[in-house]
Amino acid sequence: MQRSIEPSRDYILPFGKANVVVNADKSKIENGESCCIITYGMGVYWAKAAAKISGQIEIVDLRTLFPLDEEMIFESVKSMEDVWCLLKSNKTIHLQKHWLAGSQRMF
Repeated sequence: MQRSIEPSRDYILPFGKANVVVNADKSKIENGESCCIITYGMGVYWAKAAAKISGQIEIVDLRTLFPLDEEMIFESVKSMEDVWCLLKSNKTIHLQKHWLAGSQRMF
C-alpha cells in the first residue's frame, strides 16, 4: 500500500490569502519584461513547469477561490506587463472574467 503525502496535523491553510510561489526579478518588472500567472490547484504545477525563463514570471497561487484574495491579484496586475489566468476548465471561465473586470477597475 502506497501512502499519500499529507500535511502535518497543525498545518493551516489561510483562507482568502494567495501565495506568490515564484517571484519575478525586479529589473525584469521595471523593464516590462515580466509576466504574472494567476492560478490555483493543478495550474500551479503547470505554471511552474512552464516558467523555465528565469526571473521573468511571477506565479500567484490563489489557494482558495472563496474568499478570493483580490488585493493580491490587483497588486500583481499593477506591477506586471502581462497577466495570464491559468485555469483547468472552461466551466470556470467566469472567474477569469471576474478577475479581468476587477483589474480594469484599477486603471
